[in-house]
Amino acid sequence: MEKEIAKELMDEIVKLSNQMNVITSKIDEIPSASERKEMLTHIANVIAASDENLFRPILRQYPELEPLNRHHPSRHSAAVENVAFRTRLATAFH
Repeated sequence: MEKEIAKELMDEIVKLSNQMNVITSKIDEIPSASERKEMLTHIANVIAASDENLFRPILRQYPELEPLNRHHPSRHSAAVENVAFRTRLATAFH
């Protein structure tokens, strides 16, 4: 894959991660614990698939596109939000 296409894809993946954070916040408002857990499971599956099939393959080829890279401060906050999102997912099932 050409680097410019990889960069554009990474930018879109960061946007997707941000949108998943919004969706997760809405799921947090579901009163029923069982429904909330079911929805979080589905979102976790989407995040895992995105990470495994989009994010990681791009980073293997172009590690400098890592969103936490200090050279890309505009992507830093989105990446931090994504980490927070993943942490919430990991603790949601304990």
